[in-house]
Amino acid sequence: MIAYKPELLKKTVIKSVGVDVSVEANTSGRRSGLDVWFAPWRKRDGPVFQLKPVGLNRHLVTMKFGKSSGLCLMRIAGRNVEQTTFSEALLKSIKANADFEFKSLREDITSSLMWSAQVKGLGSQHADESLISTAKNVMVPMIAAMAELLGFEEIIEYEPEFEGAVTKKLVSVRERSPRNRLLALQLHGYECGTCGLKPLETFGEAFGGILEVHHIEPVSNLNEPRAYNPEIDLIPLCPNCHRMIHQINPPHTPDQLRTILNKQHA
Repeated sequence: MIAYKPELLKKTVIKSVGVDVSVEANTSGRRSGLDVWFAPWRKRDGPVFQLKPVGLNRHLVTMKFGKSSGLCLMRIAGRNVEQTTFSEALLKSIKANADFEFKSLREDITSSLMWSAQVKGLGSQHADESLISTAKNVMVPMIAAMAELLGFEEIIEYEPEFEGAVTKKLVSVRERSPRNRLLALQLHGYECGTCGLKPLETFGEAFGGILEVHHIEPVSNLNEPRAYNPEIDLIPLCPNCHRMIHQINPPHTPDQLRTILNKQHA
């Protein structure tokens, strides 16, 4: 039963979104499910996400605001254009895996806002594989989108660069952002954008998660401001290609590295 697997869901969400969450079973309806909300908030103080089985072979994932979400909504009202753009890109990625529609986040967001997505054709509603799949493809992007609207900082673990490499360190932190990685993979697939390596197919589950995310044009290199578009500004790369792209400053573009690699293999 899904309701007995809160730790599995919690681990999946934290690893993918980069913020702490609380998870508990919800047995109030005819079918039990799991509720997720941002920690250390109380459940009623902000958005609550729920995953539960419906019908014979479906999952339903929803988001509703708690009864005391006033301060949360005030925080969302202060969002900027980049947060809104990134959040909408995350929500759009859900459509590839579920029946899902949402209103533009550029409009006023009130306590009546609700998101609802259905995943169909599951082999088993209660299997770990089904729960993880729905969590990664539907619930995680939904939670990540709301985390962006709220401006939550991410839990990012990284090894410090050598002393004095401040710029490189900042770039590394940004490019290891779990939400950026999530969106790049959702939009472009689990394949290196330059050499074409597919780690899951090549190495299996044990090393299939090695792809990293690269900002094609770092903000620091822009001559003039332009709108941030995650669909064209992010690309997944294998660690080797990511390192090669940063061998010079400013970095190679993916097209430049692709040309170099093609010449070497010609």
